[in-house]
Amino acid sequence: MRILVSGLVGAVAEIAVAFTVIIIGYAALWILVFGDDTWPASANLALLVVGYGAGLAVFVGAICLGVRSRPR
Repeated sequence: MRILVSGLVGAVAEIAVAFTVIIIGYAALWILVFGDDTWPASANLALLVVGYGAGLAVFVGAICLGVRSRPR
């Protein structure tokens, strides 16, 4: 049951972290790097990969904590 709850919490946190990383990345690139110029497609791909990777790391971390917190 704890693993299921950890997975649910991890899934919610994964979505929040992925959106946060992607939004902050877009804002930083827009303000500091590209401005109103045309963005290369690789910048969008890099932001998505980094955002989803961060979300996946949070999800895996939540599952690992759920597994390790089981009573023995």
